[in-house]
Formats: sequence, C-alpha cells, structure tokens
Amino acid sequence: MRAAVVVAALAAAAALVAACPGALQDPAAFTAACPDVPSQIFAMRCAGSGCHGADAPAASLDLVSPGVAERLYARPAAGGPGLLIDPANPDGSVLVRKLTPTPPFGAQQPPGAPLDPATIDCIRRWVRSVGIADLPPGASD
Repeated sequence: MRAAVVVAALAAAAALVAACPGALQDPAAFTAACPDVPSQIFAMRCAGSGCHGADAPAASLDLVSPGVAERLYARPAAGGPGLLIDPANPDGSVLVRKLTPTPPFGAQQPPGAPLDPATIDCIRRWVRSVGIADLPPGASD
C-alpha cells in the first residue's frame, strides 16, 4: 500500500513538472497595458512648466505637437551624443536614457519627479514600435 502511495505521488509530481513549461511563452501577455505615450505620458509629465511643450520647448524638444515620432525619429539629440529615437536600440535612445538616474549628459528627466520603471518601460516600448513603415515618405532619409 505504501509503495502505491509513493508511486501515485511520483506520478502526480511528474505530471506537474510536465505541465509546467519552465518559462513564460508570451511574457507581454502578463504585463500591464501602456497608455498612449505621446498623449498620456509626454503631454502629462513632460510638457508642463515650460519644459517640452510646443511653446519654446527646452532643448528644442517638443514632445506634444502632432507627429512627435516623425520629428524625433533618427534625429540627433541637441545636448549631447546619440539619437533621440532609435527603434533598433531603444535603450540607447537618448529619449529613454535621459529618464534614467545616469543619463548620458545633463540631468535625469523629468527633474525632481523621476518616472517609475513601468512608465519608462512603456516609453521604451513606444520607441521600439516607431518603425520606418509608420513614418511619412522621406522622414527616414
């Protein structure tokens, strides 16, 4: 009888292990949905107090006027080296790097109120999603 219990327990454990793939097949399915980055993050967190709004934007970086992806795609940053948006290297994009505690130049943005990691990840995903197919003809030249 005891051997039957051990065999049943081993069979149950084997079934559990076989049912568990050991890795997440689609991790994106379990992450929170991101808001629209230009209208809900840039407009709300980056454009206020005369920073990156349409009127006299700091560092000539307007993050709220229509067509922000087209205007920033493959454009060099004004204050230092790097591209503002590089979809092939989102973590190397100045737009993403300036949000970190150790930006490539200048201070972390937004000053005094850093974005949380989930919001930064949404911006990173948005940068990755900006593709040549999404831009008007001639924008990637």
